[in-house]
Amino acid sequence: QTISAGLTFAPLPAINLSSNYNKKITTVIRDLRVAASSNNKVLLNAKVSYQPTTWGTLVLEREDEDNGGEIQGGQMVSLNTFKTTQIYSLNIHIPTDNPVVSSFLVIASLKSVDYHNRNNAGDDFRASLMSFEGSLNF
Repeated sequence: QTISAGLTFAPLPAINLSSNYNKKITTVIRDLRVAASSNNKVLLNAKVSYQPTTWGTLVLEREDEDNGGEIQGGQMVSLNTFKTTQIYSLNIHIPTDNPVVSSFLVIASLKSVDYHNRNNAGDDFRASLMSFEGSLNF
């Protein structure tokens, strides 16, 4: 069973707010290897985009995942984890007056993940990734 809801709102032309909620309920009714149970996986995502000019967008995104168990590889896996992912990015779109290259796109971003295993604190970790990308659009 899956429950989903989402909302997008633009209070000003330069600001866009969005949020999504997903809840997946996995119920084991009869399995010889696993006791009957009902496990939930909840995802909550929020995103804010700010575009003050036509060439630049600042994006802030956060996702929280509370995982009580799910089907992985055809088997029920009992989990008790909580993961937070945050992304900060600056997207710069530079149009060109060129018949071959229509624009340049430059993206600078910082992504961090904070993972907690409530059953085993030794599995907890925090990771970060900083990236810088550039592309030519034809």
